[in-house]
Amino acid sequence: MPRPKVKRIAPQTNQLIDPAAPQDSAWLAAIVESSDDAIIGKTLDGVITSWNRGAQRLFGYTAIEIIGQPISKLIPAGRETEESKILDRLRLGERVDHFDTVRVTKDGALVDVSLTISPIRDESGKIVGASKIARNISDQKRAAASRELIEERMRLAVAAAKIGFWDWDLKTGQVVRSPEAAEMVKAGELETIRGISGVNYHPEDRELITAKLRESLQVGKDYQHEFRIIWPDGSIRWIEARGRALYDENVEPYRMLGTVIDITERKRNEELKRLHDAEVAHLSRISTMGNMASGLAHEINQPLGAILNYTGVCANLLKLNPVPTDKLRAALDDVVSETSRAGEIISRIRSFVAKRAPKSAAVDVNELVRESISFVDFELRHQGISMELRIASGLRPVLADTIQIEQVLVNLIHNAMQAMATTPPTRRHMTIETAPAEKGMVQVSVTDTGVGISTEGLKRLFEPFFTTKPEGLGLGLNISRSIVESHGGRLSASTNPKGGMRFSFTLPTE
Repeated sequence: MPRPKVKRIAPQTNQLIDPAAPQDSAWLAAIVESSDDAIIGKTLDGVITSWNRGAQRLFGYTAIEIIGQPISKLIPAGRETEESKILDRLRLGERVDHFDTVRVTKDGALVDVSLTISPIRDESGKIVGASKIARNISDQKRAAASRELIEERMRLAVAAAKIGFWDWDLKTGQVVRSPEAAEMVKAGELETIRGISGVNYHPEDRELITAKLRESLQVGKDYQHEFRIIWPDGSIRWIEARGRALYDENVEPYRMLGTVIDITERKRNEELKRLHDAEVAHLSRISTMGNMASGLAHEINQPLGAILNYTGVCANLLKLNPVPTDKLRAALDDVVSETSRAGEIISRIRSFVAKRAPKSAAVDVNELVRESISFVDFELRHQGISMELRIASGLRPVLADTIQIEQVLVNLIHNAMQAMATTPPTRRHMTIETAPAEKGMVQVSVTDTGVGISTEGLKRLFEPFFTTKPEGLGLGLNISRSIVESHGGRLSASTNPKGGMRFSFTLPTE
């Protein structure tokens, strides 16, 4: 085959290469031979005329094995027409750039390749053959397929999770929303807004949303907030939004990307659970009062008995002539005092068993402990249990629902009393302790010297319906833990080294 007159640049000398010159021809051959790509020459009839080492590495054939063979040996079944179309274009002098296809190796394996095919001309300019460069792109294809699979899985996961995406340009005010996000907040997929006016937020949440976004942008922390929106039909939906700002070289936020999720069902379920828990807790309080009925009756009978005695004294004083008004006034004052005492006891019992919505407020935990002990004071004395109260001074108020936390304490104290029923009277000792805890918490502990519990039982202690008492329902501790956790605290149990158990719970300070 006549050598085409083509001049090239030698990479190391920056000199023109003349293929007709023997030394330059050798230089070109070395370049071709050292290439990582497969470089193949063929006639216009598709017969292979040259074959470099890159081609041998890619297809497995040596030059001796393949030169003189038809190029169709490299084409897998079903792709035979590709070669005829390529040859037709070459005869017209066209070049084929980056044509991705599949070829077959000597051992029958399929390999993804990118082909670039150029016509070869003789000295007169006539097209006499073709030069083909084949690059192995199998790794790129696998990576792309893997990436597409991951992206498809992500799309499916996002669709299943019903997650919407938003992109807010802080400079222009333009917001782009995914179709899911637009449907969720009933707003356009593309609009220009200022602030957060693009969505019909609930009036009670609007200012807080603005404040949360401003705080996120000012201090550079991720945005996360739950809020309500009002749909065009008047229904209210709960949305959880998350976002992260992007900053320029001047540390100025210029863009925020984020997600939205409709959490209306979750909020509804949380409210139903809250109402259910409140109902169960109410029934538990009634049950607790029923278990302590005899002690409470005694507490009420004491002031009632005193009232009866003092009214008898008053009746006798009125029979005297003259009536000793000073003594009568003192007796009547005692009647009033004991009546108030009885009223307070009844009021506390009514508050304890009343069915009402939970209400958190700043509470003195030490006073709360003393109030709880008053419910069981008679039983403690009746069972001969010595009580040690270790009250820490200077504790910050806790944020709690008084009745619910009293319920927890009364339940723990009552459990401790029952655990010491078989303990010798001289060893019946209970300790209630308050103390500061880590991370702005306050801890309350109830320790007894009762029978304790096995290691296996300790693991199941807070499970619903698990009980070590024949007459127990196994709900008290489970309810108590739910109450404490709803306050943001934690209820735990451990064994007392001196015998018995220690229950501790924490509450966040105001």
